[in-house]
Amino acid sequence: GRPRGPDETTSEGHVIRDLDADWHGNGYIGGIMMFNISRMEAVGWEARWKEELRAFIESKGRGWVPKLNDQDIFNAVISRNPQWAAPLPCEFNLQYHAYMNSRRICEAQGEALNCEAALQQGIFVCPRHPSVVHFMSQSYLGSDLSYYQSFWHAVAGMSPDLIRGALVATLRRARAYENQKGM
Repeated sequence: GRPRGPDETTSEGHVIRDLDADWHGNGYIGGIMMFNISRMEAVGWEARWKEELRAFIESKGRGWVPKLNDQDIFNAVISRNPQWAAPLPCEFNLQYHAYMNSRRICEAQGEALNCEAALQQGIFVCPRHPSVVHFMSQSYLGSDLSYYQSFWHAVAGMSPDLIRGALVATLRRARAYENQKGM
């Protein structure tokens, strides 16, 4: 199975424990990570992550096959050292596939996103507006005409100059969060 990440708590207080299920992306998204480089250098990160990855692979044997490249590596290392991670709020970890899976499960039962059946499977969709959207693979180009697909097409057609101010504001909020948490 996939590496187990730290427990997550939804805004309604549900604890999602099984973050290593067989579907992708229930750990940290490799495309949206903040690094405290000074702290990493101070603990000898360059050598330590390699040691931890070797130990993780030895513990899993041949059964572990990374499918998401750097994301799998980070999740493997963090699963052995959860204290090395300081999770960002869920609006920085929007996972499109979680939205699609929650929709598939909940709509089949005539319920809204984050229905009990989805939560029992460890699928949670952040109820807050996304601060950063990171699409996995080609998921944004599927046949579903969702908000996120429309969002992707709208953003893809924008000039980077139009969103520079929003990106700077988001970076400032992320840094303030990091300072608040003492990361």
